Amino acid sequence: MKVLLANDTYPPQLNGAAVTTQRLAKGLAERGHTVSVVAPSQAYRDEVHPDTTCHSVTVYRVKSLTTKPIHPDFRVVSVARIGAKLERIFRFLEPDIVHIQNHFILGKGCLKLSRKLDIPIVGTNHFMPDNVLQYIPKPLRQMSASMMWKECVKVYNRLDCVLTPSYAGLSLLQEAGLTAPARVISNGVDLKRYSKGPVPESLYRKYGIRPDVPAFIVVGRLDKDKKADLVIRATMEVTASADLQVLIVGKGKDQAEFWELSKRLGADGKVVFTGYVPDDDLEGLYNLADVYVAPGSAELQGIAVMEAMATGMPVLVANAVALPELVEDGVNGYLFEATPDDLSRKILLMLEHRDRWEAMGENSMARMQRHDMPSVLAEVEQVYGELVGA
Repeated sequence: MKVLLANDTYPPQLNGAAVTTQRLAKGLAERGHTVSVVAPSQAYRDEVHPDTTCHSVTVYRVKSLTTKPIHPDFRVVSVARIGAKLERIFRFLEPDIVHIQNHFILGKGCLKLSRKLDIPIVGTNHFMPDNVLQYIPKPLRQMSASMMWKECVKVYNRLDCVLTPSYAGLSLLQEAGLTAPARVISNGVDLKRYSKGPVPESLYRKYGIRPDVPAFIVVGRLDKDKKADLVIRATMEVTASADLQVLIVGKGKDQAEFWELSKRLGADGKVVFTGYVPDDDLEGLYNLADVYVAPGSAELQGIAVMEAMATGMPVLVANAVALPELVEDGVNGYLFEATPDDLSRKILLMLEHRDRWEAMGENSMARMQRHDMPSVLAEVEQVYGELVGA
C-alpha cells in the first residue's frame, strides 16, 4: 500500500506528535508499505531526502519559517503556493491513503487534495490547546481554547476516520463536537527496544548520578506545559526528610527557567539535568532509574511513560487527561494531583514501599503488552485496508 503521512512537526523537532509520526512511518515501511511523509523543512527551501531512521521512507520537506523567539525549534510551513506544491506531490506519489497528524496547514492542504482526488484520508489527533496556551495572554486563554477545539473538529469531521491514542482523547474530541467515525489506537511502544536490561556503569559518571541513592526520572520537553517545576518543588519538600535524586532528561525553550528555579531552591545534587541524551543513553537511563514521574496535565497518552513502563518501572503520574489509563493506583504506581504537596506525598509513599517496586515494575511491563508496536501497526493497517477497500 502507498501511504502518505503529513504533519506540521517532524524530527529533528522533538515532541510527541513528531516522534510518533516518524515511528509510524518507519514501522509501516518495515512492514512492506511504500511510505512518504510531508513535513516542514528546517530552512526556507523545499527539500526531499530519506528519513534518518529508515531510508526507505521519503520525506518531502516544504519550506518553512522559524518561530523564534517565541519557540526555538518549532517552524511554520510557508503558505506560498502550498496547494500547488502538495498537488505535485500527490500526483507524483499517487497514494492509496493519506494519514494526517494534525489540522494545521499541511493537514488542511492534504484534506483538500484528498477530497479533490478521491483518496481516503485518516487523521490522528495529537493536539490539545493546553500545549500552546502558555504562549497566549491569560485573559484570552479560555476563548482561545474554545476556538482551537472548534477549528480542530472542523477539519477532523471531514475525515473518513479519526484515530486518537486514548479514550480520554476521544472524549475530548467528542465533547468538542466530533461526529466523524473514530477509533482509539495507541501510539505504541517498541517492546524490543524499550525493555528491562543492564545498566552501563559509565552513565553514572557521565551524568553525575549517585549509584547509592534512589533515582526518580522525568523525560520530555522542558517547556512549561510539561511542569518540570512541579517535580523540582516536590523534590525539595521530600529531601527535607528523605534522600533521593531526580533526573530531568530533555531540553526545551524553558529549560533556563527550570535550571534557575532548581538553583534558587538549593537543589544541586538532588535534581540532575542531563540535557538532551542520545537514544542509547536514554534506554540506559530508564533502566538505571527506579521510578518514573509524569507531571504533565495535558497528555493525550504519554510516550515517555510507556517507554519507562516497558523497562519495568513503577510510575507516578498526574491524575489528568489520559495518564490514568496507564496506571492502576497501587498496582503499578500511584496517581497524584498536580500540586507539589500531593506529588511529594506520593514520592514519600513510593519510598516507603521500596519492597514493592519490582512487582509494580512487572505490572507496568504487563500493561504495555497491548501497546506493542506490531499490534498497533496491525490496527492501523486494518483501518487503511477498510477505507481503501471501500
